Amino acid sequence: MSGLKPSVIVIVGKSNSGKTTLIEGLIPKLVKKGYLVATVKRAKHGFEMDREGKDSFKHREAGAKAVAVVSDDRLALIKEIEGEPALTDIISAYFGGFDLVIVEGFKEEAYPKLVVLRGLEGERELLKLSNILAVVSDEPDNAGLIRFTSRESEKIASFIEREIIAAK
Repeated sequence: MSGLKPSVIVIVGKSNSGKTTLIEGLIPKLVKKGYLVATVKRAKHGFEMDREGKDSFKHREAGAKAVAVVSDDRLALIKEIEGEPALTDIISAYFGGFDLVIVEGFKEEAYPKLVVLRGLEGERELLKLSNILAVVSDEPDNAGLIRFTSRESEKIASFIEREIIAAK
């Protein structure tokens, strides 16, 4: 199944709309179908993986611009950058060979999107984004788009398989 260039689906929604919960439900269903899945999460307000006192933290504090932490079963790279890289560059650099990359955030990207709506103020603006395939909402109004409820992760995984992975 693993091709050189993965399929990509972007999950967008307001903060606390259920994006992460949806992704957590989709991953095991897609993995069970035999797909190699990766995720990219946009952290608008920055993030920190190092903890004070750890060697990787000490290396960065000493001036290293990149630190890799490696074990028998994991690799983590912490690299200082100036400006956020393009999503296509991130996918090309790190996710070749994966079947699917599920992206949380990056709503302005042209990739196919699922919009998660939870009745939060201002979220209907998201329906003006480009390339929306479906809406995930427990409310009946779906602006004429394909609609899934938040409890239909099996159906959503099959939809992603059919519309994103197999359509590639």
